Amino acid sequence: KVNTMKLSVSFKFMIVFALFFMVFALAVGINLYSNMYKDKIQEGIEKSEIALTPISSVAEVAVSGANIMKLRSSDVKAIFKASKVLYVYIDGKSNKIPKTIFAPEQPPKRISFEYKSEKQMLTKQQADKLVSKINSSSKQSLLVKNFLVVKRKLNIKNGGKIVAIFDASYINSIFSNVISLLLKIFLPAIIVGIIIMVLVTKYLLKDLGVVSKILSTDMRNLTKQMNVKSN
Repeated sequence: KVNTMKLSVSFKFMIVFALFFMVFALAVGINLYSNMYKDKIQEGIEKSEIALTPISSVAEVAVSGANIMKLRSSDVKAIFKASKVLYVYIDGKSNKIPKTIFAPEQPPKRISFEYKSEKQMLTKQQADKLVSKINSSSKQSLLVKNFLVVKRKLNIKNGGKIVAIFDASYINSIFSNVISLLLKIFLPAIIVGIIIMVLVTKYLLKDLGVVSKILSTDMRNLTKQMNVKSN
């Protein structure tokens, strides 16, 4: 009976410890995932803003001057590739070009241009949907699945905008990173906790065994005394 009682108490201690650890690890994991997720998104937005700076500068010159060929040049394509952008959509209205001895006056006209990376990560249909989504949103950036969509106004007289789509698949690695980090932190803690729990349980059950033996001996003595009296 004592052995059975010891096993029962040990098992209960292990269940309580396991439940406590699971709840604690889950709470820490959720908080860690949330913070890492926010940090990664913010980092991606900051990097996209930096990458958009030279693209915006070129776009402003090209659109205001009605020079779409500038956007199609090899130099500008090199800027796109260096920025690692997947898709760029530029739209705006050019300035009025005054009359010269060589050409008549040119009224403002709409300039529209798009660039798509050679990487097969984004289809034209997906790009159009993402551009439409952020244009209908008041936000300057959106995370849609594995894509970060950023828009910016062009600083030109008749107005314009640029929409860029970047790869955000790095978000998928956050979960595995959190699990790896939790294992590094909690695995040693689990081992130490189990050892401490076993030692404490043994200590407590040792006293319980002594008490059980005393009670058992007293009961036997009491039974003998009662039998003698009855005889």
